[in-house]
Amino acid sequence: MIYKLIKKIVIFLNVISALGLFLSYSASYVSPEISLFIAFFGIAYPIFLILNIFFIIYWIITLKIYFLLSLFSILVGYNHIFNIYQPDKQKSKINLANSLKIMSFNVQTFDYYNRDKPIWQRDAILDFIKNEKPDIICLQEYYSNNLDWFDNSKSIKNNLNIKYYKASFTKYIPKKKFKKEIGLAIFSRHPIIGFKILDIDTTRNKKMMYCDILYKSDTIRIFNVHLESIRFGKEDYMFIEEINDKTNNANYQVGIANIYQKLKRGFTLRTPQVNILTKYINNTKTPYIVCGDFNDTPTSYTYHQIAKNNKDAFVESGEGIAQTYIGKFPSFKIDHIIYSNAIKSYNFKIHKDIYLSDHFPISCYIKLKK
Repeated sequence: MIYKLIKKIVIFLNVISALGLFLSYSASYVSPEISLFIAFFGIAYPIFLILNIFFIIYWIITLKIYFLLSLFSILVGYNHIFNIYQPDKQKSKINLANSLKIMSFNVQTFDYYNRDKPIWQRDAILDFIKNEKPDIICLQEYYSNNLDWFDNSKSIKNNLNIKYYKASFTKYIPKKKFKKEIGLAIFSRHPIIGFKILDIDTTRNKKMMYCDILYKSDTIRIFNVHLESIRFGKEDYMFIEEINDKTNNANYQVGIANIYQKLKRGFTLRTPQVNILTKYINNTKTPYIVCGDFNDTPTSYTYHQIAKNNKDAFVESGEGIAQTYIGKFPSFKIDHIIYSNAIKSYNFKIHKDIYLSDHFPISCYIKLKK
């Protein structure tokens, strides 16, 4: 009797897990403007995937055919697995002589607001970029001011010997002797022949821009974007870290409500932003690359809209588990390099040994197809 009850409970939980996996797939296609409920399942995709793998193993061990339910649910959306994990590839010697190295990095204002370490933090980031020698660099949460000691635009151009530069600042804070500038920047070793800021409704340093870069006789459009973030504060991360200790605390419901509201706000604001971005992408006639901090995972509506009919550098030429955000939640791949079908990528890398921001830098080599 007890065995039958346990079996029914396990089957019920298996059905719920399979349903959750299907809903996480639909998060890529259903706009949060239509259903916020489904958008939350997109974040939970890795959890539902692991649960269904567990049920497959459990039913196979117990010699029950029920494993087919989870197996079917995984196979239906198997392509989502490769958006977050790529097996090790046989590395062959690639001639990168006629390629461009692209880098995208959310530099977290060079940690300017941490008064104990902004200078060495900034210098360490510049040393890293200098050693990597990218041809085109897209920086988000880029910070600069007009004081010589923290004029980062001047420092990058001079120290890294990069001639061309454009920025989109969304936050000007005048002071007595200097002004702070926060936003986006693109640095290039090749001429910038076009530049546009794509205005979006935002209250902070979220913005989009593109530069048209002349590479030999071709023009490549580089989009640099920073879409709306969740804006978790220290109290939210403390709540997540200590959630097991707070289950009996009166503040538990408040903590959950705060996280829900911030996730909801992020989903809601990113949707019109990505709609504006995709209009520009779809109207671009030249080869293009979209770099930046999307603040959304590969199972999200945001990512799917941008990657649709395009290529993801991680999927095409990356390896291992995709994680670009270092924070506790969401510790996923939210920084991306997406490009048009006229381009091919090589050697995509998440620089997981670089702890100089709350994001890992990402890079790859690209070539234009003949």
